[in-house]
Amino acid sequence: MFRTISSKISAIVILLILLFVVNYGLLTYFLNEQEILATQMLEMSQAERKLHAVNGGFYEIRFWEKKVLEEKNPDAIANYGASISSIKTELRELEDFETNKTIQSKLHSIRAGILHQETIFNEAQQLKTTQNLHRTSLNTSYRSLSSNILNDDMRQFFKPLFNLNHFFIVYIMQQDEPVYNSLIMVVDYLYKKIEQIHPSDDRTKEYLLSFKNLLQEDFKLANLINNTEEHFELVNTGLLNQFDDVFTEASALFKSKYVEAESKRNYLNNMALFLTVISVTLMGFVFYLFSKTIVTPIRSLAMVMRKVRDGNFDERFFWAGSKKDELIGYGYHFNTMLDTLQEHEALLRTLIETIPDLVWLKNPQGEYLLCNLRFERFFGAKQKDIIGKTDYDFVDKKLADFFKKMDLAAIRANEPYINEEEIVYADDGHKEHLETIKTPVFDSEGNLKGVLGIARDITERKKNEEEKIQAYLALEEHKKLALVGKIAGKMAHDFNNILGIIMGQSELGLLRCKEQETLKIFQVIFDQSLRGRNLTKNLVAFAKDQEPKYEYFYLNEKIELVLNLLEKNLEGIEIRKEGLSENIDFLADPGMIEHCLVNIFQNSIHALSKSENPFISVQLRQSNGTVIVMISDNGCGIPEAHIDKIFEPSFSLKGSRDVLASYESTIKGSGYGMANVNKCIELHKGNITVHSQLNIGTTVELSFPLIRRKLTKEEKMAIKNEGCHSNKRILLVEDEIQIAEVQRFVLTNDPCNHIVDVAHTGEAALKFLAKNEYDLISLDYMLPGKINGKNMYDHIRSENKTTPILFISGNIEFLESIKDLKRDDCFVDHVSKPCQNIVYLNSINVLLDKAKS
Repeated sequence: MFRTISSKISAIVILLILLFVVNYGLLTYFLNEQEILATQMLEMSQAERKLHAVNGGFYEIRFWEKKVLEEKNPDAIANYGASISSIKTELRELEDFETNKTIQSKLHSIRAGILHQETIFNEAQQLKTTQNLHRTSLNTSYRSLSSNILNDDMRQFFKPLFNLNHFFIVYIMQQDEPVYNSLIMVVDYLYKKIEQIHPSDDRTKEYLLSFKNLLQEDFKLANLINNTEEHFELVNTGLLNQFDDVFTEASALFKSKYVEAESKRNYLNNMALFLTVISVTLMGFVFYLFSKTIVTPIRSLAMVMRKVRDGNFDERFFWAGSKKDELIGYGYHFNTMLDTLQEHEALLRTLIETIPDLVWLKNPQGEYLLCNLRFERFFGAKQKDIIGKTDYDFVDKKLADFFKKMDLAAIRANEPYINEEEIVYADDGHKEHLETIKTPVFDSEGNLKGVLGIARDITERKKNEEEKIQAYLALEEHKKLALVGKIAGKMAHDFNNILGIIMGQSELGLLRCKEQETLKIFQVIFDQSLRGRNLTKNLVAFAKDQEPKYEYFYLNEKIELVLNLLEKNLEGIEIRKEGLSENIDFLADPGMIEHCLVNIFQNSIHALSKSENPFISVQLRQSNGTVIVMISDNGCGIPEAHIDKIFEPSFSLKGSRDVLASYESTIKGSGYGMANVNKCIELHKGNITVHSQLNIGTTVELSFPLIRRKLTKEEKMAIKNEGCHSNKRILLVEDEIQIAEVQRFVLTNDPCNHIVDVAHTGEAALKFLAKNEYDLISLDYMLPGKINGKNMYDHIRSENKTTPILFISGNIEFLESIKDLKRDDCFVDHVSKPCQNIVYLNSINVLLDKAKS
């Protein structure tokens, strides 16, 4: 029937028109039905979202209600009002959706309940405002009463006033009826005492009566607020129960409607799919008829060949018909050949790119033929810009000459050539240590085609090798220190036994002796035995990780004490003093500092054993927040070759090692004195420098940070200028009482004026955390008891992820772990103990800034 091309084309055109008309009609019908269903499902989805929004709105209202009552968030009232308004609007909109009468009635009831809840909440808020105003008057009355008693120096009332202060603070925090009754009893007792002792003191009695009246009114307000809040909670509970019923019923209704609509939609989709399959099948048949000619495959094959000739290997021949046809078969084999060629090329490129090393290939003239992505980073250029160029186009001449030399070495060796080199990446400037393998490449006839290079990053391997060496050295040092620790522990035990007998006998003498001169002798013996006990503790400090026990003492008095202790050893030696008349209040471990000074003075005494006109000079001064102690002598000095070894354990120039005969033969040295001194200075965050000349003398300079008990005027001004947080609530956890007192003083006074709670143990800190919320926590790592600073941190972070925590510690073990902690937690910082007050406050302000932002 269709024997001519024109008839075939006419039939195809008619068939296409029929298919188009039928498909257009069906498509219009399906789109119209889908639009109706989509509108229905959208409305149900919107209603369900509204339902969920109202559910979330209830909890949002509860959240802002609590924030308003807590009075900690200035935006809480506005957010509460916005939440109430939003939920009312959403409830009205929900009532407009098509549901049943029961749901509509319950929604209306909930909206009325919210209005009632809002009224009760406003009453509670108004009572809170009244209580805050009243609390201001109560606090003013209490300060006036306290100031009057303290200013008049009524010492007999200080203890009752202390009790009043204690119960008043507990009452403000808890508002307990027993505490309130106790506080009233203290006020009445104080009033009776004033009546008995100072009956004419009308002003104090008037302050007491005023304070009592205000206290009674405050207690009534507190009870009224509690009753209002309990009523408020009952209303909230009822609303939540109502909404749970509505939510369950409405969700079930929406679900059933949604399932019905979804079922109808699936039916339409299945019909559309069935009709589409039929249409596609008919269309395929039409195109099959149209393309089953010889012209199309010939033209297709010719076009593909032209594009392949031009370098486009992505082109493929499109055939229609049996593959047994010779022309179609040629096109198929041609496509297979292109696929194979392209797969091999892609596989080779993928292999090169996935290698983590630098890979490149040069021709014998040094021009690049290919490279991978990692090599592109080295040159900072793409492969298309690298191919055809040499090393001299990308790196300096010296490095390019080195690369060329290594290429020639590989070619001459006629085998892989390995060398190491350090390069700098052009893309980001980082350095890598590479192990490079260069291999000459030959064709099948043995002609040189180029040099293949592969370079592997061995930076980490080099680093690990170095770390292994350092770890080995550290292990050897640790073994030596462990041996010293055992010896020191045995010596300390034996010496403590001797000291125990001396201390016991001297204590008996102090108890039984009646003669004053003999009592003084016993007291000296007892005091010196205590110092001996401290020295034994410091003897083992060299081999142990012992933290200093800080307390304030006068450094000049400590130096004088050491000189008196060594008075017999210093006979015949002139002592020159400078600056020892000034009392320098110094925060440190007195036992450790005394032991350091004894070691340094002993070394000077030994060095002067053969000197004429021997003298020791002691200077003490302050400079820019630093305390400096300088001890000089005109002794034998230290040879320059040994000056860097004096802090090494077991190093000594005395006894059998005195090759220059600088010391008397009776003088011996253990070799651990200056090592222990150096360790002590490092623990106190100080510095020690030694200057010495052979046969001229030695000067030892010690410098320590000066930790004052309070801020200087200059420090206060600097803190104010930089912007200082104030009136924050801070928990201070510190076991060393004197350090805690200094930190508490600078935090609670101008310019900070923070509210500070102090805990000396982890257990005490946990009790504070259970009662109060804090803006920042200052936390010592080493704490007495079973809870240390890390345990405290884990407990805090289990409940609060953003409270700033400032660790205060010099513990070596902790200094390593704090690096990871600070990387993972941006609200953590650390300062080493001891630290200057301004450094401590600046660290606190930085953390509070982070928390604020």
